[in-house]
Amino acid sequence: MKMLKRRMFLMMLIMAVFMTACPLVNHQEYYYGNEIDEDFDIDDEDLDIDDEEEELSFDKVHKKYSTKKLSYSKDFSHKNVRLDCGYTNVYPIKVEKAGKYKFTLSDDTYGSFSILLEDSKGRVVKQYDDIYLDFEKWGKTIKLSKGNYILKILSTDELAEYSLFIKSTIVKKTVKHKIKSCDIMQLEPKLGAGTWKTSNKKVVAIEKKKSKGASCVIRAKKAGKATVTYTNKLGSKIKYVITVTKNKNNPFYTAGFGCNYVGGLEPYFVVVNESNSKIKYVRAKVSFYNDVDDIVEDEITGAKTTELTLIGPIKAWNFGTYSFEDSPVFYNGVATKMKIKTVEIEYYGGKVKKIKVNKKYKIG
Repeated sequence: MKMLKRRMFLMMLIMAVFMTACPLVNHQEYYYGNEIDEDFDIDDEDLDIDDEEEELSFDKVHKKYSTKKLSYSKDFSHKNVRLDCGYTNVYPIKVEKAGKYKFTLSDDTYGSFSILLEDSKGRVVKQYDDIYLDFEKWGKTIKLSKGNYILKILSTDELAEYSLFIKSTIVKKTVKHKIKSCDIMQLEPKLGAGTWKTSNKKVVAIEKKKSKGASCVIRAKKAGKATVTYTNKLGSKIKYVITVTKNKNNPFYTAGFGCNYVGGLEPYFVVVNESNSKIKYVRAKVSFYNDVDDIVEDEITGAKTTELTLIGPIKAWNFGTYSFEDSPVFYNGVATKMKIKTVEIEYYGGKVKKIKVNKKYKIG
């Protein structure tokens, strides 16, 4: 009996020791990755964290440029400018005409930038931050009063390059061109739709069928001067002063000839009609010469001159193009020059005009 009680006592003792070492209930919460201690308080004052963003500074000047003047006829551009990170380029600007001006970074620009525009008293007119461009275009239109301003461009990228353009949305200027009689020219101010007017349609005419609101095709007529004016609703006005000169090679704008493999000579002509009448026929007497300017004969007929008839119609103040390719008019394997001696022009209505040309044209 005593032995049994002793065994039971030992078993109870062993169980007590086991339960003390390994508790049956565990109330502790586990968080994988990060353990959370509910008794741990964070004091913001103990943390050295600056939540405020660092203010941009335009004080480190890379270069200050000379004053740029802006008006309806004066714009400004600065192309392919490299700028190190944290540095600023400064552009003093004098606005001579109040109005709206377009500030543009062209599509060859890359990097991060901040742009600041101040007035003469240092007050901020406009500021644009976080401009990031990867060969993209950026632009803003700003209304400016007459006066002085400072434009600052800050690079916030280690690698940055820009092209800057400033231009008034209202453009007023005069452009001069010289063209020959019967030539055509396209005028395109790139200011949107507008109206076109010529001061003298007898000197410069507007080709209405080829002209749209944003561009205009003009045709030069007789020698003289005329002004073609473009205007739009915003107030822009561009005057194109056109000086027209007479074609000295009248009636041939250009001419020449080629030689085929059997010595056949194949002339070509561009005839210009510098008149108000339509041409019906052009008859030209031509001869051919060698390298030492001796006249050569046709190897088949023995003739030294041939007459060519160019058939119209050629409209007034216009061109007629003619080619004798694959249709030789003369045979001589050593000819290198063609001389147009005389020309007879027959107009519709029977009028005939004779002209002495006496001009040589080279092979080719």
